[in-house]
Amino acid sequence: MIRDRHRWSGWPGAVCVDCGVEDAAENALGLNWIGFGADDTIVWKDPLLREYVEYLNTHCLAEATAGEIDQFKKDVKEREGKLRERGMKV
Repeated sequence: MIRDRHRWSGWPGAVCVDCGVEDAAENALGLNWIGFGADDTIVWKDPLLREYVEYLNTHCLAEATAGEIDQFKKDVKEREGKLRERGMKV
């Protein structure tokens, strides 16, 4: 079963305490994929980046089956390909 959320260790340097993945949103901030607008709202460099980060951060694989993990990896690879087509580094 893929859970729809991670249990983060804290910030900065958040890591899921169940599956060990790093916080993709925190990485996005460090990669300048997001910034802040005049009223401190989050502004994404590209909508696909937001979708990619949200996808990563809503799939905890701690209890996933091998088949679910394989499908997740395929989905991530496809999303990364779309980002690369737009000239983004992932």
